[in-house]
Amino acid sequence: MAGLSAEIGIAESRNDLNILVRSKTDREESNTSWAQSGVAAVWDFSKDNFEKHMKDTLVAGDKLCDPEIVKTVVEEDTTNPDEMVLLTQSWKELRDIMSYFVGIVRTNTRLTRALDRLHILYKGTEELYNSSKLSPQLSELRNLITVAYLVCRAAQMRRESRGLHYNLDFPDKYDYLENTIR
Repeated sequence: MAGLSAEIGIAESRNDLNILVRSKTDREESNTSWAQSGVAAVWDFSKDNFEKHMKDTLVAGDKLCDPEIVKTVVEEDTTNPDEMVLLTQSWKELRDIMSYFVGIVRTNTRLTRALDRLHILYKGTEELYNSSKLSPQLSELRNLITVAYLVCRAAQMRRESRGLHYNLDFPDKYDYLENTIR
């Protein structure tokens, strides 16, 4: 993270956490030192701002960084590290829901459970969407939740098993093709 400011800020404000920063080799041989990537996050506007992050990144980049790209990355990234945690956790939850309940072998009970969990995930994501700065990650998560919902509903409406769409509640495949979604 640019200038390690987020780690320092978290360490200063959360005495209950132990913050560990890892590097492949030396501290100086890292994306942070070279300011080539990472998350630029302004999470306390009373002590921090976008301009400080841009200046820090440009200084650390030793004139190797494109100022316009730095400006875009700093201003368009999430403005609160807590939001990144919520996004990361929501992605994990979505993967788990689809893997555990909507895999190749399905049941209507599993699909109902998946829909219940997707609804909770949807509500939390909408709250985040309505209270934070829009980011590509947040937009993609919203879209994936919608697609997951559609997959679950379509699978729940299917009354036969065909190919990789196997439902233990409807194990038979019709001998003829027809619209099996009601």
